[in-house]
Amino acid sequence: MSIERNLCQMELSREAYWLRYPGTSPFKLCPRALTVRHCLHVLPGEKILELGAGSGLWTEHLTDVLRGENPITAAVDNRSHDNYNHLGVICGRGMYLKGQVGGGW
Repeated sequence: MSIERNLCQMELSREAYWLRYPGTSPFKLCPRALTVRHCLHVLPGEKILELGAGSGLWTEHLTDVLRGENPITAAVDNRSHDNYNHLGVICGRGMYLKGQVGGGW
């Protein structure tokens, strides 16, 4: 399996899992976002690149935890996610890229 196909599959399966359990996903995603902020020592103004952003569920929690002080560039590997406008609003000053890894943006 190529790395591009693997990344697409990982994005799809992660997104499907979060959507399958809508009652518990927010309780899992928020602590993960807090962990990223603390472990990576993200400071206000630093730029973040998120690969495999999917529909933006994780991006939304990360933006909340970072209080919108960090521009996030969210790249989507799978074109089946049609929620681009939603994520553009979440990212604020960031960008939302759609395309295929290695296929050019």
